[in-house]
Amino acid sequence: MFDNIGKRDILIFPKFNNIDKIQEVRNKYDKLANLIPPHITLAFPFSDKISDTELIDKLSVLLKSSSPFSAIFRGISLSNDNYIFLNCIEGKEKCQVLID
Repeated sequence: MFDNIGKRDILIFPKFNNIDKIQEVRNKYDKLANLIPPHITLAFPFSDKISDTELIDKLSVLLKSSSPFSAIFRGISLSNDNYIFLNCIEGKEKCQVLID
């Protein structure tokens, strides 16, 4: 059913004012809607030899200087591989993290 078995994602779980509307759309179109709450994906499914502990440590260092931020999403986009995205129109740069 899922072709990402054995891969990892990096997600954040923000607080949304209209989370019920987001979940309603996800329930209709997203096969993972009941398995994972609404989220923002920072890194799509990837494979890497780094251990979970090393990845968590690396992310912890990178995110220490981060603070809460606002983002505004409006509209949706569909990808060729069946993903649905809310379009981030404000705050996108705060969501982008580079991992060496």
